[in-house]
Amino acid sequence: MSPEDRKKYDELMKSAKDSYSLGILLTQAVAVLIGLGLLYAAWSSATKGFKITEKKTMTGPGAKVLAAVLALLGIGAIAAGIFYVPTLGP
Repeated sequence: MSPEDRKKYDELMKSAKDSYSLGILLTQAVAVLIGLGLLYAAWSSATKGFKITEKKTMTGPGAKVLAAVLALLGIGAIAAGIFYVPTLGP
């Protein structure tokens, strides 16, 4: 490989690594935002109840169980974003 071709190849590889790093960072950020949204939905369901329709709201133990499920999903989304996403690349 000529020196010019090698330089172009190295620049291309550096650009690909930078793009990959940025993609991983943004994917992690989105996963954390989704997890935080689920945690907020869990908190809202636990404190105010889960609104099904305008007139119908689920409260009591059913809302608490739903809040627990949403909280587990939120924690799972955050953990997956932080720990699993970086392993997806080359």
